[in-house]
Amino acid sequence: MGEKILWLAIAIALLSLGFSAGLKAKCDKRPTLTGPCKRYKARWFYSSSLKECIMFHWGGCNRTENFFDNGGDCETLCMGLGEVKYTE
Repeated sequence: MGEKILWLAIAIALLSLGFSAGLKAKCDKRPTLTGPCKRYKARWFYSSSLKECIMFHWGGCNRTENFFDNGGDCETLCMGLGEVKYTE
């Protein structure tokens, strides 16, 4: 019984690592540009060269994976629990 629980815990840990690595990979994707639509909503992308989350005005269409509704989500996923640094 104890051995089964240990293997289950190991499997869950490995799945969690793989899932979070997949989510973090979106931080390295090409950022979303404003696009052809004209809604102009404030959104954020992660700049891997500047190592910070940057706000931009998204037009409402043609988004990429490197796209966040708020700076906190961008920071949590792409910067971990490190220093908060936003550029507007």
